Amino acid sequence: MQQARSYIEAESLELAKCEKEIARLNDALAKLEAHRVDLVERIERHRSWFSPIRRLPVEILVNILAFVFTPESGTFALDVGLRPISAPVLAFTHVSHHWRVVINASPSLWSLIRLRLPYGRINGDQIDQIQSLLIHYLTKSRDHPLHLVNFHCAGYLQDGQINPIPRLLAPHIPRIAGFDLRGDVDYPPESRIPKWLADSLRNDIVPKLSDMTIYHAFPEYRILPCHQLRVLKIVCTDPWPLEPVPLEICNNLHSLTLHLFSPSRHEMEDLVEIPSLRRLEIAYCRHADKPAFNLPQFVLPSLSSFRISSYNDSRSLELVTDLVRRSGCHLEEFTMEIRSGRYNVTDVDLRNFLTSCPELSHFEVVVADPSRKNMHPGAFVCQLLDVLSPVSSYQTPIPSPKLSYVIASERWSTLDPETVDVLLGKLEARIGALKDYRARVPVPRWKWDLRFGALPECAPDVLEGFRSRIEKLAKSGLKWAPLPVPNESK
Repeated sequence: MQQARSYIEAESLELAKCEKEIARLNDALAKLEAHRVDLVERIERHRSWFSPIRRLPVEILVNILAFVFTPESGTFALDVGLRPISAPVLAFTHVSHHWRVVINASPSLWSLIRLRLPYGRINGDQIDQIQSLLIHYLTKSRDHPLHLVNFHCAGYLQDGQINPIPRLLAPHIPRIAGFDLRGDVDYPPESRIPKWLADSLRNDIVPKLSDMTIYHAFPEYRILPCHQLRVLKIVCTDPWPLEPVPLEICNNLHSLTLHLFSPSRHEMEDLVEIPSLRRLEIAYCRHADKPAFNLPQFVLPSLSSFRISSYNDSRSLELVTDLVRRSGCHLEEFTMEIRSGRYNVTDVDLRNFLTSCPELSHFEVVVADPSRKNMHPGAFVCQLLDVLSPVSSYQTPIPSPKLSYVIASERWSTLDPETVDVLLGKLEARIGALKDYRARVPVPRWKWDLRFGALPECAPDVLEGFRSRIEKLAKSGLKWAPLPVPNESK
C-alpha cells in the first residue's frame, strides 16, 4: 500500500507538470495564432499595394470619387435608395480599408448630402436616425462647402415632435454652396416646401449661392433672388409654363442648363438677355408637340460653348445660327445630340452655321442610334468634309481657320456589315479627294475623332478587312476613337 501511494503521488506530480505544460503550450499556441492572423492581415495590406487602384495617387482617387458623387454623373448622387438621408460616399467606405481611410480623410467627399423626408407622418425613430446621420455628415465635411442634393422636406411630424433639421442646418447655412431643389408633383402644394425652408431659401441660402439646380415642381423659385448665381440648372418635369423663367435676375450667370419638357413657339417669344453667360446647354426631354421646335429667344453676347440635345434636328442648326447672329457672340465649342427622328441638316444650314462661327474650334455631333430609319449613319462626317474642302469646283470652301477638333459619335455595332462597307467607302472617297484638294489649296489641319465604337458581328475575314481600312483612314487623319459610355441619366 505504501508503494502504491508513492506511485500515485509521483504520477499526480507528473500530471500537474503535464497540465502546466499543456497550459503553457495552449497559451503559446494562442499567441502564435494571433500572430498568424496579424501576419495574414499585414501581408494582404502589403499585397494590395500592387493593386492598380492603390497605385493611383490619393489626390487622383479623390477626384475620381468626387466626380462619381456629382449629380452630373448620374450614378450615386441622385438615386441612393429610399433612405430619408444619405451621403453617396457612405457605400464606398465598405470597398476596402484603403478607400475607407482616404474617404474619411477627405471632407470634400462628405459635402454632398441627400435629404428627403418621406411624405406622411414621421415617427420618433426616423427623427433620431435623421438627426444622428445629419450630424455625422456635417461633422465629416468639416468646413468644406456643402451641396444639398434632391433636397425635399415634405412630411408631417407627430404631435409634440420638433423638426431637428432647421436647428442642425442653421450654423452651416453660410457654407451651403449648391442646392438641388426637387419636388414631387403628386404631393399637395402645401407640403412641397415647408415655410421654414422657403424662408431660409429666400433670406439666407439663395442670395449666397453660386450653384443651384431647380426642378419645376416648385413654383417658389420665381421669387428667389439669384444675383450671385454662376451655375443654374432648371429641369421642367411638366410642360413649360406660359410665364417664362425670370432669368434676367441672374446678372452674373456663367452657365445655364435647361432640361425642357417640350418646347413650342408661343411660350418663348420674349427676348432674354444674359450678358455674362458663357455656357448654354438645352435638352428636350421628349418629342416636341409641334413639328418644328424653337429655341428660347436669348441674347447671349458672351456665349462660347453651346450644347443642344433634341429628338428632331430639322431646324436646330438653323436656330442656333440665328441665336449666334442675334447675340453677336464668338462661339468656340458646339455639340448637337440627335436622339431620334431623322438627320435632316442641309448643306446650306451647315455652311451658314460655320460662316457665322469663325472662332469655332470644337464641333461635335452625337447620333444616339444610327440604325433607326432616316438617321443616315456617317452623314455628318461626309457632309462636313464636303463643306470644308469641296470637291466640286463651283463650291467655295468655308474659311474655318480655328476649327481643329471634330467629333462624330455613332454606334455602328447596331448596323449591318453591308452598311458599314458602304460608309467606309464614302469616307475613303472623301479622304482621297481631300488629299488632292490639299495639294492645290492650303487648308488647316483638323483632328477628327470618329467615335463609332465596336464593329458589327460578321465573318472574321470581313472584320479584318474593316479594321485594315480603318487603320488607313486613321493614317489619313480620321482617327477611330473609343466610344464613350452613354449617360443614362440624361
